[in-house]
Amino acid sequence: MNNYLKIIVFICIAVLAAGCGKKETLISGKTMGTAYHITVVSGFFQNIAELQGKIEKRLKEVN
Repeated sequence: MNNYLKIIVFICIAVLAAGCGKKETLISGKTMGTAYHITVVSGFFQNIAELQGKIEKRLKEVN
């Protein structure tokens, strides 16, 4: 019985750890007559909308 409990605990930990991976988000748009595509590997609390706004602002400054 003790071995079964260890196996169940191991499986639960493995399943939970598999769900803790980083999330990839694609940011894309058009600028300077072409297109850009940026893949951001983000953590749980990163604000993608704010990052996209900063990218677009910087690209307008460069253009």
